[in-house]
Amino acid sequence: MAGLKKGNTYSFNLPNNLPAGDYIVRHELIALHFAWNQKDGAQFYPTCMQIRVGGGSKSPQAVAGAQTVSFPGGYTPNDKSLYVPDIFKNNFVYTFPGPKIYKSNSARDEIPASNSTITEESKRAAIVPEEHRRMIKARRGE
Repeated sequence: MAGLKKGNTYSFNLPNNLPAGDYIVRHELIALHFAWNQKDGAQFYPTCMQIRVGGGSKSPQAVAGAQTVSFPGGYTPNDKSLYVPDIFKNNFVYTFPGPKIYKSNSARDEIPASNSTITEESKRAAIVPEEHRRMIKARRGE
């Protein structure tokens, strides 16, 4: 983030079968240091950017509904990736929340694409989803 504020750039590949249009790319850090002993302990730090994709696929079916997710609703406080009582045990393996990583027909599949596609409803949603705001308020006793 600090580098972006200084004008540095970051490059990533989009699937070549992604339909042309306007998207919001969401990157999220999830802090788990309180998620081992309490549900609703995970802390969310999302960052979003608006992009316009030109070219790509003309097919609206290029991204199947089973490969998309909407926020709020992408995951819940009870997901095994957000309440992790075993996080400090030896050989713990963390599973990221949300749906499987999008598989494209891109030549560079080894670089995972975003695992969420933004719907019209989620474009209007706040950057911090309402369910996360409720979790934060509950932790603060508000």
